[in-house]
Amino acid sequence: MKIPMNMTNINYVDIMIILCCISIFVLAIVKTIKISKTDKPDTVGLFSIWLFGLFAFLLGLIEQTLNMISVFDAVAASGDINPSIIAEGASDSTKGAVTGIWILIVSLILWGTVKGLKNWKIRKSKSAH
Repeated sequence: MKIPMNMTNINYVDIMIILCCISIFVLAIVKTIKISKTDKPDTVGLFSIWLFGLFAFLLGLIEQTLNMISVFDAVAASGDINPSIIAEGASDSTKGAVTGIWILIVSLILWGTVKGLKNWKIRKSKSAH
């Protein structure tokens, strides 16, 4: 017996996770360009890069919770407790959280890289004066 998942909830959360991932890359590129073009790189904020990574992680946890609710609802509706079906549903539900963790890690790497560029440019501008 295959547990039917409620795909409506999953699709919206997946789309939001993908949008967070795209936003992270766009922000990293935009912030890098701003840092390279400005004379005052200390005015360029980098908070949003890792904030979108955190949003993706939290959305992954929401997706995992919604999937687990669907698994338990399906088990309750069928009246049959089959450990392999529960294990399969629990395994599938972790995919969103794992995706969110990877996006958070990538956002922290990009944030650190752009912050390093920003600090290098600040040091370079101070040594020039």
